Amino acid sequence: MDDQLIVCRCEEVTLAQVEVAVSRGARSIMDLKFHCRAGAGHCQGRQCQPLLVALLAARLGLQAGAVQGQAPRQPRRPVCLARLAEERPAFPDRDALTLLPPEAERPPAPPPEGSPVRPSVGSARSRPALGPDVVVVGAGVVGAATAYYLARAGLRVVVLDQAGIAREASGRNSGGIRQHGRGVDLPLAREALLRWAELNDELEEPFGWRQAGDVLVALTEREMLRLERAAQVQREAGLHVELVDRAGLRELLPGLTPRALGGSHCPTDAQANPVLAVWSLVNAVRRRGGSVLTGTTVLRLLTGRQGVRGVVTSRGTFQAPIAVLAAGPWTRSLALTAGVSLELLARRSQLAVTEPLPGTVRPFFAGNAIYGRQTDEGNIVFGGGGSWERVEEDPIPLPRARTARAATPRTLGRLATRLLELFPGLGGVTVLRAFSGLVDLTPDGLPLAGPVPGVPGLYVAAGTSGHGFGIAPAIGHRLAEAIVTGTVAPALHRFAPLRFPPDLDFPKAYRARYGSSAEPVEGVVAQLGLSEGVALTADGGSSCCQSSTAR
Repeated sequence: MDDQLIVCRCEEVTLAQVEVAVSRGARSIMDLKFHCRAGAGHCQGRQCQPLLVALLAARLGLQAGAVQGQAPRQPRRPVCLARLAEERPAFPDRDALTLLPPEAERPPAPPPEGSPVRPSVGSARSRPALGPDVVVVGAGVVGAATAYYLARAGLRVVVLDQAGIAREASGRNSGGIRQHGRGVDLPLAREALLRWAELNDELEEPFGWRQAGDVLVALTEREMLRLERAAQVQREAGLHVELVDRAGLRELLPGLTPRALGGSHCPTDAQANPVLAVWSLVNAVRRRGGSVLTGTTVLRLLTGRQGVRGVVTSRGTFQAPIAVLAAGPWTRSLALTAGVSLELLARRSQLAVTEPLPGTVRPFFAGNAIYGRQTDEGNIVFGGGGSWERVEEDPIPLPRARTARAATPRTLGRLATRLLELFPGLGGVTVLRAFSGLVDLTPDGLPLAGPVPGVPGLYVAAGTSGHGFGIAPAIGHRLAEAIVTGTVAPALHRFAPLRFPPDLDFPKAYRARYGSSAEPVEGVVAQLGLSEGVALTADGGSSCCQSSTAR
């Protein structure tokens, strides 16, 4: 068969590109979409999915029914931004011709029992003969980065995930890597940027690294004043931040509304393709002898008098003296099995993707309570999360998490409206698809990263509050360093997993602070007793300026 045969007409994906994706670990339609954009165009795979399923089955030696397909995402058909935005106030339930009913977004059922296990992820039989030194729970960006640095240090590592690689928030964000707008976590963000640049050189697979800067937009005098104050603080910390006026802002962001008064610009910030970045890390772990097993649910931790002994999973028990919980919203429930209570809440963060446009917007941008970037292919990825989204305190079963991942009409309308307020000329641009992920929030918007006192061998890497992609390499490197040397670096002291007072009722505090409002609330620092200059913004992230949003 001709390797230049077009197998996805919308994105002009060739058979050769599919073959490369399979060689890098793609084992499902979603994996192909992430790796080579097959099925990511206007038809959302309706035309090409049968062929892609047949190709995957043939390459992997599986029955076609064992290859996981993907249901169409919102909207049902491509719809222009102006239509999506104007519907929001009047039609909360949406037009059935435009948006899918909620049940249509549920992923296909897993293969029937007895179907072959997907060979890319292995099974319990592929574990190292001596057993792992470390079990990492979670194949998102934080877990993958931690596993990579552990494997690079020579440790035997097994990564376990209940769903798949980058299937939660790590694969459902817009890929911002920023120092701009950070508070007390600025040193961690600066280290992370350097580590991403190193990974761009170290990893064998490209992941779309682009150091194109970051722009925060002010639409009001109050927002501009906040940006000016934040810029002063960040400059004093050694970060290169420029204040820009209205004209300078429009040079950085062509097509921006003339309502924008100005903004701040950090030219050293970067962006990348988040899914490809996680896959690059995962494949590097495998090349260094590590194992990554998906479809493996960790049920509980095994602990004893000496601390961690391993984990019990849906595929049996994995014995190891060290466990790293990097399971996002599921970290809290797993920690409870070892008698550890972590302050974490889960909340949905939603994004949408437009059709490809001529490349005019290079920097990452944020303002008007949304964020976004233009990809190398020309699509604009934009999104946001806020207190209008429901938060979850209890453990989230995977089936319910799949429903929670579905994009909602109300938020799609909200995001479209706010994007058009920033870029009025995009009204006729088509939105191809929308998706969401579950982010894990902490009371101060800062991560939980480090060892857990009282449980030797247990480490936590969670609670990144919507900023996990950008800071993951710094967290992963510091955790690996602590595990290898037995010493926790001062850089992690601020992020101790049990730093909050035991009498803090985080869910109650969250509801009291934000209710149903989407705007930041004054006085959060004083009310929650946080460090000065850092507050839990309406998007759930730590920020010293209003325009900074979770990305």
